[in-house]
Amino acid sequence: MGRRGPWGVAPLLLVLLTFWPEAMAQKEAVMKVAQHVCCTARGPLRKDVLATLPEAYNHSAIREVECVGIDGVEHIKRMGTACSYCLCLFDDGADFRTAPDCCSLNNFGTPGMDFRTGYPICQKYKATYNLASNTVRSCELRYDLYPFLAAASPQLPGLAHGALLAATVLAATAAALSQSGAYSD
Repeated sequence: MGRRGPWGVAPLLLVLLTFWPEAMAQKEAVMKVAQHVCCTARGPLRKDVLATLPEAYNHSAIREVECVGIDGVEHIKRMGTACSYCLCLFDDGADFRTAPDCCSLNNFGTPGMDFRTGYPICQKYKATYNLASNTVRSCELRYDLYPFLAAASPQLPGLAHGALLAATVLAATAAALSQSGAYSD
């Protein structure tokens, strides 16, 4: 008897060949989960506007963000741009309570429809017309430019960046001087 047991490798190979196609089909189904940005609202006020978007590390999960709560560095991340887009549409008269606005992130920026879901593909800009003010403007969804907040590297405060840079330059200068012999006792 070998290390693989009395039956050898054949049963293991049979199991792999039996379940491999099913495992790959499930992997494909998980990989093709619809990716959308949706603008919704819980009420009639600006503070009620929400944006839903895929989670940073688990794209099959959805994150719901209260848009008026976005501040600081969050504005230059995907949830910030999604909220800015939703608030822009809301400010121009969109009623997300009765008609949420959703678009597909698959093939972001290319014209057309996502035929799997029936949603239009998200564009970088969407023209709006405000009936109250008779103005036309463009709401921008620059989802392609920004990383997810969770996926971004931790940010140090401005003072810490300066101190870190100064320490690095000082250490490199001291190392160079000690190797050249210009700095010795």
